[in-house]
Amino acid sequence: MAKIFHVLPYENWMDIKNSNSPAISPESLKHEGFIHCCKADQLFGVIERFFGRDLKLIILRINESRLDKDVVYEAPIEAPHSGLLFPHYYGEIPVESIERSFFIKRKTLEDTFDLPEHLLK
Repeated sequence: MAKIFHVLPYENWMDIKNSNSPAISPESLKHEGFIHCCKADQLFGVIERFFGRDLKLIILRINESRLDKDVVYEAPIEAPHSGLLFPHYYGEIPVESIERSFFIKRKTLEDTFDLPEHLLK
């Protein structure tokens, strides 16, 4: 099964870990009805576009076969004819479906994030 990724600010991940919640339920699930995810080759673009004000991030690698529902691959609302498809998950992500988490950081907002070379291993 495919690996998909969910990116979130480090502080949000710490809140989730400290709550001992069995599932991840970010704001997008409440407001849009799904959780935004991406494929490995989409990670850099997602981070650059949506996390420009963060210095520390967590990348969660999720195994699709461990999810309760199917992942739906859809075009972004702002670019429906772009030909790009992003994985969306219409439910909470069970913590047990997370294979690995990766901590990335940068010193200043002008720096870029370096993605771990071992994202898929």
